[in-house]
Formats: sequence, C-alpha cells, structure tokens
Amino acid sequence: MLGLLMGCNKKEIPMYNGFPIPEGAKVIKIDNDKGKVHPVFISQAFFQLEEPMSDFTPSHPFYQTIVNEGWKDEEAIKKLGEYRHIFSKDNRLIEVSFYNDKMTITEYDPKIFWQKNE
Repeated sequence: MLGLLMGCNKKEIPMYNGFPIPEGAKVIKIDNDKGKVHPVFISQAFFQLEEPMSDFTPSHPFYQTIVNEGWKDEEAIKKLGEYRHIFSKDNRLIEVSFYNDKMTITEYDPKIFWQKNE
C-alpha cells in the first residue's frame, strides 16, 4: 500500500532527449551539426541553471536522479576533468559538464568514442 501511495506522489523528472536535467534548467543552445565537429560527436545542448552546481558528486541529488533513471557513471573516464561525468545507458554515451550556472550535455557515438579511449 505504501508503494502505491509513494508512486502517486512521484514527481515528473525533467528530461532532455531522454536524459535527466535539473529542475528549472532552460535550453540556451543546441548544436547537432556533425559537419563542424569530430565524428564521435552526435549532439550538444547548453543549459542555463537556476543556481550554480559546483558540487556535482555521487552524493548530489541530481547525480542520484541520473543513476536512478538507469544511467551508469563511466568512472574509468575521470581524466576528463573534475566537473565532467560520462554516463551510459542503452548504447548511448552522454557527457555532463558544469561551469557555474551553466550545464552542457554532449552525446557521443559510443563505437567511435570507445575506439579513441582504449
């Protein structure tokens, strides 16, 4: 019974192209012109956040939301930088990065990406 009650109160998680985004995030720009960038690139979206997200770690609520939605943190790729994380799910590879109150979501072609990073 408790599960039913909790299920009714479940808040809708905001998404961009099937990937969770923070509450209140607004799209600033979308770039999916593959001709301008490397073939590993599929698309990139830039967001304005309501508040800066400088503590994006596994204990952060937004990080927990991503993982709870079934995305796996590709921890092996920590060399990208402190404020960048790569998540994978269903043969998709998405990098999330933060800078003050801006967030970027970049989707990569997993086949090409893993060839480059092996």
